[in-house]
Amino acid sequence: MFIQGILPINQLFLSLKKTVMKTTLIGLIIGLFVSTASIAQVCDDFNIANTSTIPGWTEQSNDWSIESNMLKSPAATSWNFATKDGSTTTDGYVSGRAIHNGVGQTQFMGIAARYTSDVANIMFKVQDNSSAGYFNSYFLSCDNNNVLTVSTGLNLGTDLNFKMEFSGSAVYLYIDIERDGIWDIDTTVAVTNTGSGLCGAASYASCYLDDFCYFGCSAAPDPAGTITGFSNVCILETDVPYLVAPVSGATSYQWSYSGSDVTIHGNGNSVNLDFGPFATSGSLSVSGINPCGTGTVSAAFPVTVLELVTDAGLINGEDSVCQGQATVLYDCGTLTNALDYIWSYSGTGVTITGNSNIVALDFAANATSGDLTVYGENACGAGPDSPGFSIYVHSCTGITEKENDFSISPNPGNGVFSVDFSGVSNEPADLKVINAIGQTVWSASRLDISMNPLIVDLSGQPVGTYIVRMICMEQVIDRKLVISR
Repeated sequence: MFIQGILPINQLFLSLKKTVMKTTLIGLIIGLFVSTASIAQVCDDFNIANTSTIPGWTEQSNDWSIESNMLKSPAATSWNFATKDGSTTTDGYVSGRAIHNGVGQTQFMGIAARYTSDVANIMFKVQDNSSAGYFNSYFLSCDNNNVLTVSTGLNLGTDLNFKMEFSGSAVYLYIDIERDGIWDIDTTVAVTNTGSGLCGAASYASCYLDDFCYFGCSAAPDPAGTITGFSNVCILETDVPYLVAPVSGATSYQWSYSGSDVTIHGNGNSVNLDFGPFATSGSLSVSGINPCGTGTVSAAFPVTVLELVTDAGLINGEDSVCQGQATVLYDCGTLTNALDYIWSYSGTGVTITGNSNIVALDFAANATSGDLTVYGENACGAGPDSPGFSIYVHSCTGITEKENDFSISPNPGNGVFSVDFSGVSNEPADLKVINAIGQTVWSASRLDISMNPLIVDLSGQPVGTYIVRMICMEQVIDRKLVISR
């Protein structure tokens, strides 16, 4: 019975279970993400009734047969070959399971590739070289000449898995003695036969082959297409999916990310990314790989990693106001990573204007005392609330904002401005200027209002928004000042 299409990963790439890092291209298929969507390989488990005719195979020399659901080689004490029909390839791999016949005699079972004749091929064989009753040596033959012989002190057992990968002049040999998915032997050999030919089996005397597979290619995979996925993600976000359309000819995919603290999970043309606590923005890219080479890498897919909003700190502003007082400014400083600021007030009769780190509150004639809070927000969610800032609202009988008012000009300005106190009673007033993080950058106490206007020089302060606060009698009045240059 012939199986063409998809194989379990543990059967197709057993070498994933052992680190077999090579510096050439073919070795890159070990340890990379294996695609289960675009592998084109052919396998034969010989699971049919005993027969002397092998469907789908050509017996190149002597009489092969199927016995006990295994391929049995001829008894002839000569080199015997059988090839899988349609298996012509230049680069790829051949794998199988070799079983000793149990008789203490010289015998070998091999897997062959680039076969054009019995004397023009590459062939990897495990051999009972001394009638030991088990395989005790292995060889690589190129065009009927041994280019590798390992035959000292080995016991490879009587039932093993072996694999030969070939790309250009490089050939990689693997043996799994216990058939537990771990390559016990791996080595590299250079050959001169780099041409195209069939894949199949080779033997000397009668022994058995099972679980035969081959894969071949004639060119590197096509270029990888466009990656799709999320361009904005959050710190600590996990299982974020990314996808590229299946790449023609790819047996594996190599994904890479240029940022840091990001883990790539998955296989094939779709992966999931985990963004750690120190993840940074970067670009994701992918390329298809097969034994013939690496395809053109995809266009870089930029990923912006958004950090969480920092905790809101203390709110700065006037904690005692009058009913009917308007445009009282409050600020919470700049919250790192915040795109919006969400303010709320627990009392009634108060209108909040603005969604930045500075807002203006208007207290209606019936406004009540309450707590003002704020939190920052961005695409990753909301940050923690600030501590409540208690505001006590008084009736302020006999005092209205109109009785004490002041103006600033020019506003916006370059930092030198005048304060006009013409709307303020003759009582002494305190004046201070507060920056966006709540620091007082200029102040004066018990100003003589009759010396009007007052020139204030903030030319040494950076551009930005400031609060100019006047306290006169029991009244507090805030005005917003913008320095721009």
